[in-house]
Amino acid sequence: MTSFVTQMGRMRGLQMFASWTDRIAAGELPPAPPRPSQRERNLVITMWEWGGPATFAHDELTTDKRNPTANANGMIYGFDWVNDGFLIVEPSEHSVTELKIPVLDPKTPTGKPQSMPFPSPYWGDTLYWTGSAATNHAAMDSKGRVWMSSRFRVPEDQPPFCANHPSAALAPQPRNFRQIQYYDPNGRRFHQVNTCFDSHHVQFAADKDETLYANGPFSGAIGWVKTRLLDETGNESAAQGWCKPYFDLNRDGKIDAKNDREVGGTFYSVIPHPTDGSVWGAMPAPMPGRIVRINPATCVSEVYEPPFNPNGSGLIGYTPRGIDVDSNGVIWTALAGSGHLASFDRRKCKVLNGPEATTGRHCPEGWTLHPVPGPRFANVRGNIAVDFQYYNFVDRFNTLGLGENMPLANGTNSDSLLVLQRDGTWLTLRVPYPMGFFSRGMDGRIDDPKAGWKGRAVYANYGPNAVWHVEGGLGTRGAVLKFQIRPSPLAK
Repeated sequence: MTSFVTQMGRMRGLQMFASWTDRIAAGELPPAPPRPSQRERNLVITMWEWGGPATFAHDELTTDKRNPTANANGMIYGFDWVNDGFLIVEPSEHSVTELKIPVLDPKTPTGKPQSMPFPSPYWGDTLYWTGSAATNHAAMDSKGRVWMSSRFRVPEDQPPFCANHPSAALAPQPRNFRQIQYYDPNGRRFHQVNTCFDSHHVQFAADKDETLYANGPFSGAIGWVKTRLLDETGNESAAQGWCKPYFDLNRDGKIDAKNDREVGGTFYSVIPHPTDGSVWGAMPAPMPGRIVRINPATCVSEVYEPPFNPNGSGLIGYTPRGIDVDSNGVIWTALAGSGHLASFDRRKCKVLNGPEATTGRHCPEGWTLHPVPGPRFANVRGNIAVDFQYYNFVDRFNTLGLGENMPLANGTNSDSLLVLQRDGTWLTLRVPYPMGFFSRGMDGRIDDPKAGWKGRAVYANYGPNAVWHVEGGLGTRGAVLKFQIRPSPLAK
């Protein structure tokens, strides 16, 4: 927290927070959120606490994103980013188990300071974050295995094959922050995959190799593991590959590092396209950010910036962060800075390549920006939202019961999930207690397609990195929440 204050300008940041505290003490309150209305009153929330009072449950997982009836009525998984906990909820029994995510090399750094410059008013001198795996995100394969971006060795200890791997010709990988692990519920065992590329968010493609894609937040690459090939051969080198995005300047369909140009930047998220074999990622920086389409067979890439005209009229959208795709191939991205959920339809583009395309500003006609609900910053041009869209999710299979291909965004500063309805209005799924529902990942599962609203749900985790600052104080634990929409407020 103190580092973020410093980024704002330390004295100015401290003055702002001190003024805020004084005004609240004097009785000032922020505007109250509106009461639930219409279908918002039909919301049913089930919550399971997990982890401990210092757990940072960064994400959750209930099913295979490509097949929402997979793992029906099964375990719900979560990942403690700071203490290497693998959290398992058994929903029918309302029980929670925690396993330890393995780190093979004891020299693997924690990434968290292991000393207290000053005693904490909550924890004293206790070190409450000690893990090294830094597990961030996960995806389920067709066998029910849970694949995670997770560290188990020193970042610089790359496998020998990394230097001579075919992918290294365009994108050498001298280190990576996280590798890949997977948990097999048959036997309750963890398995490690020694990747050359960095990993952060992971997603499965619907291809014959059941390819797992990962974005590299530090390397600027998109990597992949062909899990079917890995299962059949055990050959980690042959099963993996990676690309940095390049502009194909001479448009010959292949990349020559001497004559073509690297796009640059780092990815925050990744999603494989459902039909054309491409992979998309969101880059929040440089301003205004961009979404990038990569052909993993060639590394040929396309770049698209959201509409951004701060000195004139028109839309101002910036900071793509989360990314997902609907069944029609339309890309959806959460613009975390400007407060939009944006869609991008490449089929509308009049220009796809050539010199103009290297700017990223060549297809404004492909973008549609949807401002999120809630309060806005005062005296700021662009109608910028106070809320924060941490990530987004497309409910392709009607897991919430509102229809197929419904886009959702995190209302991370408004204690809610946000659903963009067909008519362009928003459905706010607000969590009333505990105050401070700070969500990150979400997914949807169908336990029984014949059971109506009771057989469908969207899930999201409640896990800020300092849970003791929300309602409840020290001892409060994070949770995973199940969101369901019944047909009327009192329907059974």
